[in-house]
Amino acid sequence: MSNQDNILSERFNNEEDDKLAELNNPNYGDLSDIIFDETQAINRSSYRPLFIFLLATFAMNVIAKYLMVYCDITPLEIVYAQGVVSVILSMIYLNRNDIYLFSIETSKSGFVLAGSLAGFIGAAGFYLSLYHLNIVDAFAIEYTTAVVALVIDHMFFGGNFRFYQMIGVLCCVAGLVFIARPGYLLSDTDGLAKLPFIVGLIAGIVGIFFNGVYGGVLRRMFNKANLLVLLTFLQFAMALFAPCFVLIHFEVRDRPTTYTIGSLLGLLVVGGLGWVVHWSLALTLSKEKVVSRVYPFKYLLVFGAVIADLCGFQMGISPASIAGVLLLGVNFVIGVYYVLCLCLTVQN
Repeated sequence: MSNQDNILSERFNNEEDDKLAELNNPNYGDLSDIIFDETQAINRSSYRPLFIFLLATFAMNVIAKYLMVYCDITPLEIVYAQGVVSVILSMIYLNRNDIYLFSIETSKSGFVLAGSLAGFIGAAGFYLSLYHLNIVDAFAIEYTTAVVALVIDHMFFGGNFRFYQMIGVLCCVAGLVFIARPGYLLSDTDGLAKLPFIVGLIAGIVGIFFNGVYGGVLRRMFNKANLLVLLTFLQFAMALFAPCFVLIHFEVRDRPTTYTIGSLLGLLVVGGLGWVVHWSLALTLSKEKVVSRVYPFKYLLVFGAVIADLCGFQMGISPASIAGVLLLGVNFVIGVYYVLCLCLTVQN
């Protein structure tokens, strides 16, 4: 056999090995397929862990709001509890399933670590907004995270917008404007009275930006590493960085948090639910590879927040917030309609 034949044979074998490795990869698929290829068959089994994700996220954040309002727990203590408990549970899960934590390519490790830091800032921003704002406003602002991730992916990573996605983005931007209440911000109301709302609003916007950055990192690494491994690095970042900010926060407070058995149990529950959120999210995205078919369902959390406020916290929902929530709902309706159309297409 000539040298040229040997080279061709070796190249063919390498290509076959690459194809086999891709087929055995649970996150198989090119990035453009994962994000934007609507021609992929819809995976209905992915919606079971999706609803576990939604229920766990809702319960976690409602309990967190209760701890902050009634138990004097700070937002960063919530983040710290999530990080510590989730890391412990993730290490147990990865060890039992023989998943190696440091399986990420060395060349991608800096990218993943930077993304984890962005995820920590995003989580801290969300809980600061949840601390200062009405639960409905905080949930509504956080809902736009996936939209921000799409925009960042388009601006920096060459992603493409579909027409229905552009409509959803515009509706979300308009909804954010209503929730921000520019008329109230520019009114003659005492600045100190507006300060908590301003702080919560800024924290929420910073949170969705950094969460969007972290979402972009997950998308770039989707078919290069196990999703739960990526989320475990985020949990490490939350466990490592949150205590520093907690100590700084204690220095500027009149007194540190007084823990009770109930508040400690609440923090443990929030941490455990945080791991369930990450596990179910990883399972959802490993089954349903087109992310734009998943994120609109997070609107159900906003709807649940409205019910939680009316029945429990009773902090009052402004007309501007209602208008903003309805505009965000347009994005939800578009997403659900798109998924239903795909289901009918597959059946036919």
